[in-house]
Amino acid sequence: MLVREEILRLPGYAYTGYEAEVKLDQNEAAEDLPATLKSALFDKLQTVPLHRYPDLDAKRLRRSIAAHFKWPENGVVVSGGSNTLIRCLTIAGAIGRSVVSVKPTFPIYSDQARVLGTQLFEVPLKPDFSLPLDELRVTLEQHAGVIFLANPAAPTGNKFSQGQLEELLQITSKNWIFVIDEAYHQFAGTSALPLVAQYPHVVSLRTFSKAYGLGGLRIGFALAQPELATEIRKVVMPFSVSSLQVMAAETVLELDDFFKKRVATTISERERVSEALKELNLRTYPSVTNFILFSVPNPAYVFETLLTKGVLIRRQDHIKGLEGALRVTIGSEDQNNRFLESLRIVLGEESYG
Repeated sequence: MLVREEILRLPGYAYTGYEAEVKLDQNEAAEDLPATLKSALFDKLQTVPLHRYPDLDAKRLRRSIAAHFKWPENGVVVSGGSNTLIRCLTIAGAIGRSVVSVKPTFPIYSDQARVLGTQLFEVPLKPDFSLPLDELRVTLEQHAGVIFLANPAAPTGNKFSQGQLEELLQITSKNWIFVIDEAYHQFAGTSALPLVAQYPHVVSLRTFSKAYGLGGLRIGFALAQPELATEIRKVVMPFSVSSLQVMAAETVLELDDFFKKRVATTISERERVSEALKELNLRTYPSVTNFILFSVPNPAYVFETLLTKGVLIRRQDHIKGLEGALRVTIGSEDQNNRFLESLRIVLGEESYG
């Protein structure tokens, strides 16, 4: 057998791309970087010797991130996307042990557990998407490894309470690396850094893909106490963050006010779109992210018909617990208007339902 059984059994990551004028399916930033900002970035790139390898462990970017978040430089780990760090964390703490996550959640946690042959426990969220503390406690007390918890949560969009998190952190303090995936934290106004400072086994996982709008460049980072971060860096491939990635990340970190305004606009649009969906008598789930989960009686029809009108959103109805659900990314005001106008037409058609 050329390939391990664990790999042969995997279906692979599923994503189907569609052409659409209004693309609201991947929780990306509403708009690209401004042309002036791109031009400044390209000017900086002119000074980079491309025949040289980048910094080992992205030391320069680690320094910039540390200064920006007022965090120890040795407590920063940088990689080519937070997905890569999920793999590194699984390698560091779960091979020969266990991975725990809830479901539904970001599928890369379970995918990497299966790829790397670790024992996997997926504990279903409660019907209201709150944490199943009793069930998690039983699993965590009997095993050891890495637990991944997205907060704010994806694909549900809610956030978990501080009290619930601290209860789990106390249970896991001896035998678990506890990863809080904060990909959407800017849209919720939350931060796990006080918990990371308090608990040596906690990691805050972050990305430049969402609020910073650099999804096309794949840059992620983790913040942990220096002792743990030092061990995680050992499993990140050396020289794996390119000079272009470093330059882009440093550039956006210098423009904090600009991106805070963009986030504020997204939050305002999120509330507007949420209210509009409720006015259409659709079940709309509370969100503190840059997307909204909502339910319709015939999700396949709504998705396909919206696509014919040039609007692409994401089906979630195949996920257990999310029957009937669709997910829409919050785009620009014009994109959101186009989505809402098209949706009203679809819901009003006689063939709907």
